[in-house]
Amino acid sequence: MWPVSDAADDQASRQRAIDFARGSVRYEGFALSAEAERIGERFVAGHLTIAEYVMAIKALSSPHELPSPVARGPKE
Repeated sequence: MWPVSDAADDQASRQRAIDFARGSVRYEGFALSAEAERIGERFVAGHLTIAEYVMAIKALSSPHELPSPVARGPKE
């Protein structure tokens, strides 16, 4: 079992990673969904490994969930 300080350091490191990712998304002009934020909280709390976190985030953005492009006809 890890000493408390190591667990706290690990959680702080995870929080910094999530904060950086959130900032990167905002810099690009987007915002994380509520579901993505919840997944991030579970990762920070240690309930998800990095691999599980990545898989969960990728599942949110699967192609079948993206909006369809708007079909545009010729100008009249």
